[in-house]
Amino acid sequence: MSKSTVLLAALVLVSASQAAQQSAPTKKVMLRVMYESLCPDSIQFIKEQLAPTFETLGSQRMVVEFVPYGKASTHASDTGYAFRCQHGPSECRGNKLQACGLARLLGDNKKQVKFVQCVMSQTNPSVPSEKCMTEVGLSAGEVKDCASGREGQVLLAGMGERTPRDISFVPTVNFNGKFSETDQDQALSNLLHVVCDKLAPNDRPEACKRKKGLGWFFWG
Repeated sequence: MSKSTVLLAALVLVSASQAAQQSAPTKKVMLRVMYESLCPDSIQFIKEQLAPTFETLGSQRMVVEFVPYGKASTHASDTGYAFRCQHGPSECRGNKLQACGLARLLGDNKKQVKFVQCVMSQTNPSVPSEKCMTEVGLSAGEVKDCASGREGQVLLAGMGERTPRDISFVPTVNFNGKFSETDQDQALSNLLHVVCDKLAPNDRPEACKRKKGLGWFFWG
């Protein structure tokens, strides 16, 4: 079995395991974030909503699955896979680089979030800086080799398989394996509120008190 096949299988197994944990969503909320490396809305959401919310609540209360693909398309051939991305070839390269990095950080969601946050905060997220990779223990050379070869193709094709073909907006966020337009709309401006609302009252920390507009929202 090739290395890329092993990594893809591991991604699927981890996704299934994370989803299974959400059968009792009183402890953790599972987020699947489907995004694109050069999408302005994706960049804004990850920088202003996802990263701060994860920092506030931590991995004890939320798990994030990153799916860098969005409105791309995959084209299989005898030599591998080719991709067409909404924001051009640079975005395809950025998506592959993130897929390669995420595959090497399986089992450490904190590092995955830190990696994606760092990359998406750059001036050009399609070319992750070595700093973003080395800070989470990744080998920059290994990640770049992955993205430029067959392994990166396989990993990005796998991201496509986990992205609905009719995805209409990027980023799209599923909570505990389900999509809700109401949750989606609220998450773009107040992700903390959405995640807190899905935690059982006894599992909501003090951070789940959030000022919104002229009032305060309390849970439990």
